[in-house]
Formats: sequence, C-alpha cells, structure tokens
Amino acid sequence: MTPPEVLKMTVAAAELVHQVTLTQQGERMRMELRGVAGGGSQAGLTRAELQRILEMLHAEVGKAAWLAPAVAAPTAPAEEEAAPKPARH
Repeated sequence: MTPPEVLKMTVAAAELVHQVTLTQQGERMRMELRGVAGGGSQAGLTRAELQRILEMLHAEVGKAAWLAPAVAAPTAPAEEEAAPKPARH
C-alpha cells in the first residue's frame, strides 16, 4: 500500500486518464497512459505485472460500483419468422 505522505505529494498533479494504449514488445507489454490535461506516462511491463494491474483495477471498479449489468444482444428472428425479402429486378 502506498504511504499517505507519498499520495499527498502527488495529489496536486493527479490527472484523469482518458486513453490507455497497450503494445506488445517481445515478451513485455508497453503501457501508455494519456490524461485529459495532456499529461502522460509509460511503462514496460511483464505479463504478470500487467495482469496484476488489471486485477487491481477490476477490484477498484467493483468497489466503486462502476460495473453495469451486461446487456443481452438482440436475437435474430428465426427463419420461419423472418419477413419476406423484397425482390430486386
């Protein structure tokens, strides 16, 4: 866990991320973050490190109740229910 004094030092420069780019570079992944105010950061990560970041993000999303229920995809009508197709001449 990050010590509170470290968080206090960085809170003034904190910025909302609006773009995340992941690029595979051999056995590693490059993660780039871009903020709404134009700031950014990048890191080279192992697969395990990226997985851990995603797990932590998933946990925070759950705690913040940002998850929305899945919306069922509309189903296509059965063949016998399908309306006749117009003929083209």
